[in-house]
Amino acid sequence: MNKKIPHYLVEKKTNFKILLFVTFFSLVFINVFPNVFPTFQSSSWYQNGTPGQRFIFSTISIFGAVGILILSRVLMYFINKKESITILQYCFWLIGEIVLIAIAYTVFNNFIIHDDSEYTDIFRHAILIIPMILFIPYLISYLYLALKDKEIKINDLLKNRHTSSNIITPSETVDNIIHFRDEKGALKLSIKQSCILYIESADNYVKVHYNNNNKIVNCIIRNSLKNMIEILCPVGFVRCHRSYIVNIQKVKVVRKEKDGIYIDLDQDGIGDIPISKSYYAEIMHILSLN
Repeated sequence: MNKKIPHYLVEKKTNFKILLFVTFFSLVFINVFPNVFPTFQSSSWYQNGTPGQRFIFSTISIFGAVGILILSRVLMYFINKKESITILQYCFWLIGEIVLIAIAYTVFNNFIIHDDSEYTDIFRHAILIIPMILFIPYLISYLYLALKDKEIKINDLLKNRHTSSNIITPSETVDNIIHFRDEKGALKLSIKQSCILYIESADNYVKVHYNNNNKIVNCIIRNSLKNMIEILCPVGFVRCHRSYIVNIQKVKVVRKEKDGIYIDLDQDGIGDIPISKSYYAEIMHILSLN
């Protein structure tokens, strides 16, 4: 219950839609089609007056209740911006709204339309019926919003996956051939995995260092190291530094020096490749498995 409420429950547009639906539902099933839910009909709310007057009274009460809900949701919005509201707090907030509406209804009945019933009887009736009226539109709204939120998340996930595999993906592996693409999806380099030594970040570009006829050469591709590692990691590469990815099969030595930790690859002519402390444990774990 200490879990934070879903973000959509405090958004302005979301609450506007919920309250609009609550208003529509209340007007329809209290005033227009009261026989659908006999408990909700205006005659059960107001003992005095003609049917026409009860219609007016119930309409005023509905809009008054919605007004209270609007003020409450505006206050909730600003409070949530400072500190996220939990599910338990949200439940208590809903109870508080019901109590306020019941008090307003009791005052309206006694002082405006001069109902002869006892205050406690009017309040008791309101505190029982108001949750029943709000439950149905709230439930429908919450189910709809939850499904809509999941649909948006799924679409975003599919979109990101599509983007990752067709536009930004830097590499694909087929028969140990890795295809490096730029950020727009254009193929820039196809090379055997066993020939790749390491990949180095250079601003908005990466340098793929590889062995070509016993010579170390590199290919510069416009892309990010983050995009590279998402595809290279499952096929035998590991990130050892914010600026380096290495082919784990090419690692010969991991050594500690006074100024840091370094990797030596099994290829002459390559300088020290640093290992960040945050990646050291992962590197050693992978090496132990290999």
